[in-house]
Amino acid sequence: MKIAIPEENGYVNQHFGHSQSFAVVEVADGRAGAPRLIDSSSLQHQHEGLAGLLRREGVQTVVVGGIGRPAAAALIEAGLEVVSGAQGPIAEVAQTFAEGKLQDQGGIHDHGHHDYDHHDHGHHDHYGHDHLHGHGPHYHE
Repeated sequence: MKIAIPEENGYVNQHFGHSQSFAVVEVADGRAGAPRLIDSSSLQHQHEGLAGLLRREGVQTVVVGGIGRPAAAALIEAGLEVVSGAQGPIAEVAQTFAEGKLQDQGGIHDHGHHDYDHHDHGHHDHYGHDHLHGHGPHYHE
């Protein structure tokens, strides 16, 4: 089976829609193969286009950090499984997935499109809720 992971500098890109490349990894028998990078720079925030690209690559599962609900819905509608809340180096995340140890951490969020270029990625108070955007699981207090 093939998985895809949004990639930035060898790590899981925590902002799915900003990903300029994806690591495609073949996983079988508890082992992850070497990641192969595919360019997605022309498809940033084009959810259906990203889903189509990944399907053409033979991907069945997309392992992400944080992802908005519209992007997740586009992937699911295209027949892809989404596992959210992953973080760390691509090779380690892929191997953890291959071993069956990667669980969805609830990284799908309802916040719509943030302008992350002007976002400090820290704690924000949205109507009394603290959120950690793109840094591991999505917490609500």
